[in-house]
Amino acid sequence: MSLKLDRLHPKMLKWSLLSLMRRRGYLVFVGLLSFSIFMEVGQDLEGAASDYVCPKGDHGEYSGRPHLADGELEFRVIDEETGDEISARLHIKDERGRAVRPPKSKYHGDHLLIDGMFVLRLPAGRYTFLLEKGPEYNYRQGVFVLKNRATDNKTLSLKRIVDMKEEGWYSGDLMVFREEEEVPLAAAAEGVAMSFLLPPQAKKRGRIKKKVKSDAEDVIGRVESILSGNAFTLKGKIVETKEHRLSEFRWKVSEKEEASQDELAQHTDLTRPYSWDLPLLLARGEVDSVQLLGEQLQREKVVTTEKEGRKRDKKKYPGDSGNARWNLAIYFHMLNCGFRIPPSAGSGSGLVENPVGYNRVYVYCGEKFDPAKWMENFREGQVLITNGPLLRPYINGKLPGHIFQVDQGEKLKMEISLELATREPIDYLEIIVNGVVQEEIRIDELQKSQGRLPEVIFEESGWLVVRAVTQSPQSYRYTMTAPYYVEVGGASLCRKESVEFFLNWLDDYERMSKTKVDSERAFWEGLLENAK
Repeated sequence: MSLKLDRLHPKMLKWSLLSLMRRRGYLVFVGLLSFSIFMEVGQDLEGAASDYVCPKGDHGEYSGRPHLADGELEFRVIDEETGDEISARLHIKDERGRAVRPPKSKYHGDHLLIDGMFVLRLPAGRYTFLLEKGPEYNYRQGVFVLKNRATDNKTLSLKRIVDMKEEGWYSGDLMVFREEEEVPLAAAAEGVAMSFLLPPQAKKRGRIKKKVKSDAEDVIGRVESILSGNAFTLKGKIVETKEHRLSEFRWKVSEKEEASQDELAQHTDLTRPYSWDLPLLLARGEVDSVQLLGEQLQREKVVTTEKEGRKRDKKKYPGDSGNARWNLAIYFHMLNCGFRIPPSAGSGSGLVENPVGYNRVYVYCGEKFDPAKWMENFREGQVLITNGPLLRPYINGKLPGHIFQVDQGEKLKMEISLELATREPIDYLEIIVNGVVQEEIRIDELQKSQGRLPEVIFEESGWLVVRAVTQSPQSYRYTMTAPYYVEVGGASLCRKESVEFFLNWLDDYERMSKTKVDSERAFWEGLLENAK
């Protein structure tokens, strides 16, 4: 492994294992694991200034009357390779470390959105900045100094480290609580192709006594053109009770302009895997995807509690990563019971300060993006989830979600090929088989093996995922593939201990709610009879 600091402008820190072939700023290996870490530090900028620090707020556009301006700095953001203006997210802090929100800016939480160009009007002084455009671009950070009554303009370029669309992968955010008019720019600034918009009033977390069926209103979004491309918005609604929260979305399955109820497909995303009535929802077939990267994983912090849900054992799942690893454990038990439900991700932007797409799901669509195809392949499990690194896997040449069929008595040898782009150091990579970490590979170990990943052999039915975890000090960041499945002799996996895990959960639910759930219990007891 080598550590190299290029002298080019802007400065870029590169860390790579091997150097076989370079492609768009990251290393590519076939049959090997590869990655590069990119970090850019912007030069100090000197320019003009204005006079206003916007008071703290949730999100929106400030249009108050500013004081006498000290000066102006025109900020322009371009793609380093193409030279085209691009939308991006900008964080500015003053000398005291406070977030600065200039007047007339589109801001949310601690950041503002730039639609290619923005004029900063701020008091004279020294400011730090961070400029980002989702995980597919390097970030720029540094210092700029604004002088009294001066005008200036600066252009900052962002370098793309990977183009997921070129490889057929399109990103989505399944939990956006923003106003509809905010979504196109917010999604474009992060390179998000599919935004799943939930009603802003759901932020209030109002409770309802009974489950409410989703209707067909606002089932299909519209395409908006925002510099960097198209952002498709699909509207949905929250179904929330004391025990769980589901997001329901419907979309057209016909080419007709107006679709009837029967022509609308529905997708239900479970936003809290630890919801008390998860065993009931699974028994009823009401879960289409499970949100493993959700609102609790935020850009600069982690929420570690399981409110209104089944709490984790903090001795088994301690620390800031405990909630996320508890969600993973629950999901792995689902897979071990034979459920083939893809993982999902949502930022909770609008409910929390996350930008749109901070937690995101990538779905493989091939050469051409189509929202209906995206939804179809999402449900088929051709999925990656991430809030940091970008992992693209092929196992025996197949995408995630693939079901390998093996004759009884035969073995399946899995050869794993990965491409991994990351802006933060990778702590370790895991190969997880049937919920157990079969291989945990540290970077130094991977260097010694020249980047080769071990083969995995299946003699019985099961599943496999690959996960990479970063060394981020601010939050818990990882990427994971959806499962690959193996059927030996046509049978799927069903583990006795995982079925009992949910039966125990059901027992606790009945005691807590004082409600009998006989039909759901019969489902799980039937699974137990055939489990191994």
